[in-house]
Amino acid sequence: MPLSEKFPIPAYSVANPNANTPCLITCEHASNFIPAAYQQLGLSPDLLDEHIAWDRGAGKLTEYLAEKLNCTAVLCQYSRLLIDCNRPLNVPSSILEISEHHPIPGNQALSREEKELRAEHIFTPFHRTIETQINRLKSQFSQFPMIGVHSFSPNFHGQPRPWKFSVMWKHKTPFVKGIIDYFQRHEQAQWVGFNEPYSAKEIAAHTTEYHADRNQLPNLIFEVRQDLLESDKDIQYWGEQIYQALAAVEAAYT
Repeated sequence: MPLSEKFPIPAYSVANPNANTPCLITCEHASNFIPAAYQQLGLSPDLLDEHIAWDRGAGKLTEYLAEKLNCTAVLCQYSRLLIDCNRPLNVPSSILEISEHHPIPGNQALSREEKELRAEHIFTPFHRTIETQINRLKSQFSQFPMIGVHSFSPNFHGQPRPWKFSVMWKHKTPFVKGIIDYFQRHEQAQWVGFNEPYSAKEIAAHTTEYHADRNQLPNLIFEVRQDLLESDKDIQYWGEQIYQALAAVEAAYT
């Protein structure tokens, strides 16, 4: 099968690739796109619209923030079911055979060649582009934050998640502390999760571990509950909440 059928579009898209704002946003789970050559990995269209395939709404939220902040954002254009760009290549969650309780037929007993192809054509170009943008911004600014944008499911294994919005971090830099303080005073503070529904200190998040830590950049992850990102109005509301927070703590990283 020609590679052009397996990987018909670029691994990533870049919003504002030449922006001069000291901030870089990444969205690893922006898309649920699986090329026709992969026959939906044997899954139903309904399942491909669920959280196992992507972070619904996160891509549009990322694009809104990139436009509002006039900053650069890098978004993956393939489903995480093909390969998860936010996991190291050497961990089982890089290409899942089972996601939550759903077997992924098209990921069962993959050859090393197939795994390497997915890494070569999706994972590596995506991260190479992030690295290129980091180096471009580092040539202009001594410090700038890296921000990951995700969304989380309202329920996990049958358990409801009460949070509407989450701030997740690994290292509490002045920038991160400023964001935490801001949302602790927010009008919806009771619905904000701080390193919830999971902690950024505990997951093997490749973008944070590899790019931000290696370059000693302040970084955090914003997550919004998926059912709160269903409309353009929702995207704008949460985009404004994040934008206002970043504007309020700008002095912490400039």
